[in-house]
Amino acid sequence: MIESLDLHMLDLFQNSLASGASFVSVTLSLDPEQDRLTLEIRDNGRGMDDETLAAVRRGYYSSKCARCVGLGLPLLRATAEHCNGTFAIRSRPGQGTTVTATFQWSHIDLPPFGDLAETFLSLLVTSGECRVLLLCDCETGFRLDTEDLASILGDVPRTHPDVIAFLRAFLAEKLAEASLPS
Repeated sequence: MIESLDLHMLDLFQNSLASGASFVSVTLSLDPEQDRLTLEIRDNGRGMDDETLAAVRRGYYSSKCARCVGLGLPLLRATAEHCNGTFAIRSRPGQGTTVTATFQWSHIDLPPFGDLAETFLSLLVTSGECRVLLLCDCETGFRLDTEDLASILGDVPRTHPDVIAFLRAFLAEKLAEASLPS
């Protein structure tokens, strides 16, 4: 198993970028009444045909690089199922890919998120020209869209030190309010 859920998120995000996505949506939803945590990554990348999708589900398949292991999705599926959750991947060539994993929120083996604020920050500053939409539908939700950031920042890049400092503080504050496991 991967130690923390944020590492799964990073892996899925890298998959999206490697697929040529110009848009990636990362959604975290917490429903305490249903005892469910949901992680969804959706992109508009190349997508996969049925044969590639079957190979990805089996594991040990990666199109990212020759030395990549290709176990990210099978490990996420195993973690979700172990935590009384579900795993789904939908993809079509030219239409992108959506990966959804649910977990029993109270499950004793649910991995923590690690430093989710730093993970989100990493997604925002390493995504280049890719539009990133972060949605957190938890105790106190928030939405952060790089398209909105670009309109506010004008010519100032997301990678500017002052922007990074602001985003770090903003994300840490919002995620502290969200009551997610760390």
